[in-house]
Amino acid sequence: MIGVIDPATRSTWERGLDMLVAAGGGTIDLSRLAFADVRGMSALVDAARRVRPPRSLTVRHPPQTVRKVLRLFWAEDYLNLVNEGIRPW
Repeated sequence: MIGVIDPATRSTWERGLDMLVAAGGGTIDLSRLAFADVRGMSALVDAARRVRPPRSLTVRHPPQTVRKVLRLFWAEDYLNLVNEGIRPW
């Protein structure tokens, strides 16, 4: 993902997430993400929850702000979603 996830880009973001879910999951590189609103992160968590085990949907290199939002609102999903081997807290 490059750029921002906000009201103007959310439908594109959600379509991409739906495609990943339909494909059985995958990994999203967020290293070039400049901003993500809470609704965009909510869509990410919802998509990750829709992927059926043993497959998964994960993110790599999320910006610090995204990590904070995920830990704050979705602490129970954080460890499964962020794929970097970083300390969760």
